[in-house]
Amino acid sequence: MVVLELTLIRHANAQTNSVSGNDIDRTLSAKGRADTARVGQRLGDCDRHFDLILSSSAPRALETAAIMALATGHSDEAITAVDSLYCADVDTLLNSVNNLSPAIQSAALIAHNPGLAEFCGWLCGQDKTHMPTCSVATIRLDVEDWMAVGPGSGQLTDFDYPAK
Repeated sequence: MVVLELTLIRHANAQTNSVSGNDIDRTLSAKGRADTARVGQRLGDCDRHFDLILSSSAPRALETAAIMALATGHSDEAITAVDSLYCADVDTLLNSVNNLSPAIQSAALIAHNPGLAEFCGWLCGQDKTHMPTCSVATIRLDVEDWMAVGPGSGQLTDFDYPAK
């Protein structure tokens, strides 16, 4: 059996409004940028590496991804923006994970609540998981490949958040 690692990251604190007035266009607040740098530094200090970083295409998620990538020694080219991750539900998030290449051993997925928190709980066999902004859930998956990921197939091995 292969051990895969999936890191779920909720985007950091965002501005209340966007210039366009659309939720999808909101950017990170100053607090969100500072929180992401702090949590990203802790990930970098632990030598965290991702073979792939998938991010919602919403600006606040992409900003979170870019700051986390820099803190963990990845370039912006390591980030793949995925439109379907914006406000994604459990099925959409699972589909993104199930379609990862077998060459990927460690992936980060940056998205939004409530879907991300529900997905984390679903993967780890928990009824409810709380994921505040800029939280990072590291999940160990003892499965044959990404296609085998399903309910209860993960074990939460680490959980970090800005106030920790």
